[in-house]
Amino acid sequence: MEKFNGKWELVPELYENMDAFSEKMGVPQEQKDMIKNLVMISTLKLEGNKLHLVIEYKGQPIKQELCFTEGEPLDYKGFDGSEMTTEYTRKGDRLYEKHKAVTKGITREWTVERYIEGDMQVAISRKDDVSMTYKMKRV
Repeated sequence: MEKFNGKWELVPELYENMDAFSEKMGVPQEQKDMIKNLVMISTLKLEGNKLHLVIEYKGQPIKQELCFTEGEPLDYKGFDGSEMTTEYTRKGDRLYEKHKAVTKGITREWTVERYIEGDMQVAISRKDDVSMTYKMKRV
């Protein structure tokens, strides 16, 4: 699992099926456009059953530091002000996340599966029968 440790930068041009996934999630067009233009940089550190995560966005003064304990939900505020709950688990060489976001009374739930492929971190977000893939390069 140590291969997840390090700093990762989103490669926006490698999004797959973002529009269909965003539509399934009920994300407004304004928010979709904002997401497409943000380049997330995340720093991960797995220590025992803890996952330390620092999220930043290129060119933005946004920085969030979170510490998850495997199998335990963590409540926090999303960068857009939403009430978030996330739980992560590990199986084999993959990380799995369950997310719940409540924004303006609207609840959205989805899962994410992460794995390492070469020098890229691949993340597959799923909501029911629709998925979106994005990739992050190691920096």
